[in-house]
Amino acid sequence: MKRAQEELERERAALEETRRRQMEFQTGRQELIQNLTRGLGLLEEAEFNVRRDAEQMAKTLAELRDALEKMERIHEETWTQDNFNVELTRALTTIENARMEWNSARLKFPLLSGQRRTAAKRTAPEIASRRRCWAAAASAPCATRPGADLAGGVGAPVVARRGAGAVSPPLMGGTETKLAWRYFKKRLI
Repeated sequence: MKRAQEELERERAALEETRRRQMEFQTGRQELIQNLTRGLGLLEEAEFNVRRDAEQMAKTLAELRDALEKMERIHEETWTQDNFNVELTRALTTIENARMEWNSARLKFPLLSGQRRTAAKRTAPEIASRRRCWAAAASAPCATRPGADLAGGVGAPVVARRGAGAVSPPLMGGTETKLAWRYFKKRLI
């Protein structure tokens, strides 16, 4: 009788352990499904915002580069007395257009005005969101290459992974890529 009771106790303990483990499985599964679904949504939104910012920066870089080229094409030493007023008007128009491009770029990117957002000025959710996005980007093995179409941003910065969690700048060279990399690195970390 004592053996039967001990056997019954073991079976009950085993059944209780199985129920506990089954409950742990169900709650863990639900919790992770919710967390993963939420995380995917947050990262997809962050990725969209980063790509949009990269597109905007690439467009602004092209506009500033174009304005600089037009400014460099002004050669007042070639103006003659006959065409002086016409060339002066063209030059002033070019300068005003370049100034509008510069002011527009400064509004879009406070970095151009010497203002940098510091971590102290960011809100806690913004910092957490940017770190999550950066962590996701760090685990994505890809690189920038000429002609790569990343949501319309040719040559947009994308991280490449080296080693355990180390992040490096894009593999494509050039000032535009380096500037874009620095900009996104500062904004995301």
